[in-house]
Amino acid sequence: QGKHRDRWPLSAAARQALLLLNDAGDAWQRVSDGPTRGEVRQVLNYYVSFLLGRRPRLQPYLGS
Repeated sequence: QGKHRDRWPLSAAARQALLLLNDAGDAWQRVSDGPTRGEVRQVLNYYVSFLLGRRPRLQPYLGS
């Protein structure tokens, strides 16, 4: 992790939730644990910001 400062550890539950998102569109609704949802949301927010090259304007309104 030395060279990769944009990496952070994920819990096993968050990793599994991200893998489920790849398989099914309604997988987000199956994640009921609050901390896991927060962790997944943080990763997805970072990824969207990375792809856009900036933070989306509506991101604060989405509870991120």
